[in-house]
Amino acid sequence: MVRKMVLSITSNNYEKEVMNYNGFVVIDCWAPWCAPCRMSSPVFEELSQEIEGIKFAKLNVDEEGLIAQANRIVSIPTFIIFKNGVEVGRFVGAMPKELMKQKIMEVVENNE
Repeated sequence: MVRKMVLSITSNNYEKEVMNYNGFVVIDCWAPWCAPCRMSSPVFEELSQEIEGIKFAKLNVDEEGLIAQANRIVSIPTFIIFKNGVEVGRFVGAMPKELMKQKIMEVVENNE
């Protein structure tokens, strides 16, 4: 099995990888000092390997404050789902893997 990379979103690639991307992108908005973010990270990584047809990316809100601000990130971790550059869903907080997968798939299925 080929391991998919979880992309790091920066101001250099945000337009290309999120806003101009044709398809679904799930972004994990996080910070290194955030304990719930650190708990969510391995779950997010596992789901990136299990769910086909969706791009998974991470946004460090400390390093990319302008992008975080533009996306109205007030709590972390926040997970935002985009389709064709438009936000179609978001959820906040650490959660078990099955719940995170269910939330992602619900948004995707409702927006296909």
